[in-house]
Amino acid sequence: MNAELFVSPEKAGSGKDGLFNELAEEFNKQNKKIDGKTVSVSIRPMASGTGLDYVESDTYTPDGYTPSNQLWGKMLESNGTGITTVADRTIGNTGGLLMKESTYNQITEKYKEVTVDSLVKSVIDDDLLLGYTNPYTSSTGLSLLTQLMYHFDSENPLSESVESLKAFQKDLPSTLYNTLQLREVAKNGTVDILSISYQTYINTPEFKQYKYVPLGIRQDSPMYSLNATTAEKRQVVEEFTKFIQEKSNQEKASDYGFNQLDDYEYQTNPIDGATITSIQKLWKENKNGGKPIIAVFVADVSGSMDGSPIQSLKQSLLNSSKYIGDDAFVGLVSYSSDVTIELPIERMNSKQRSYFTGAVKGLTADGGTATYDGTLVALDMVQQKLKEIPDARPIICFIGW
Repeated sequence: MNAELFVSPEKAGSGKDGLFNELAEEFNKQNKKIDGKTVSVSIRPMASGTGLDYVESDTYTPDGYTPSNQLWGKMLESNGTGITTVADRTIGNTGGLLMKESTYNQITEKYKEVTVDSLVKSVIDDDLLLGYTNPYTSSTGLSLLTQLMYHFDSENPLSESVESLKAFQKDLPSTLYNTLQLREVAKNGTVDILSISYQTYINTPEFKQYKYVPLGIRQDSPMYSLNATTAEKRQVVEEFTKFIQEKSNQEKASDYGFNQLDDYEYQTNPIDGATITSIQKLWKENKNGGKPIIAVFVADVSGSMDGSPIQSLKQSLLNSSKYIGDDAFVGLVSYSSDVTIELPIERMNSKQRSYFTGAVKGLTADGGTATYDGTLVALDMVQQKLKEIPDARPIICFIGW
């Protein structure tokens, strides 16, 4: 009898991000039995927000779900999804801010310490640029966003704080979707502060030149079982959770970069799942600071993308499209040996969304890799559209392997 778990990427990937894969393999080797049946677990890597989408929409229901922090569980509870908290913590981690040494010194000299308040003031005063991940998919992004909204109005984060959010977002670069983009930004030095987890920080060579400051709720990877599954499979989830919490496996987690800042605590007002969901929606509606977006996705469909890479690329594009507002203007370019404009830039209304989905699903991998030509075509598309909408924020997003 096997129980499937949705597991967030920092513990279900490869290398130092593969802790739960290794623990699942060791757990399965023990051939534990429940009611005479040999039990096992399987790990499905899933961004915290993407996992919530699958469960919430009944697209796919796992037996267990372990996002990076508790905010996702609160949202599932509030919308009526039947979940049971197996453990508030499986392994320790924190979210926080990664910044250049000079940026840290600048903030502490002016405001004494790095806090949400000093961060907001620095951004609004144009003293620094902040890069953070999408709060619809990323736990660090969602944690930072909730802190911001409660900072703007601690009593009612859904009130007039919208105008404060717009002012904060006005000159920020585009939201980053994953750690790979964070790594590129860090290497290029194009922003002053990044939101990231401590475990990712210490395992990423590109971040060694940066200073890390923990901030926001802890990222302790709670474990939930889904009430829709069988009682037996819920018991398997419970047994695996106990296995993770064994001393030897907690020591192994430390070797992977977890359990490092256990003395860090963050005090905040109680927050319910419905409020978190509303905060996400407000962000989606106002994340561009009142400016429309012109975005072109540039997809690598060369022969090296054949198989699972092209399928992952398609899924990434479809997931990304969910978080694009109706006021954005979006196009799609693919490149292999040649460049193809799969979708000209138009407003992302229901018709454009349908065209976008169809174009993505029709992508196939073959041929060479004309990245430079693809970039030039996308740049020209954006420049032409800017003539029509000169105050828009231009974005070119590369999707590849």
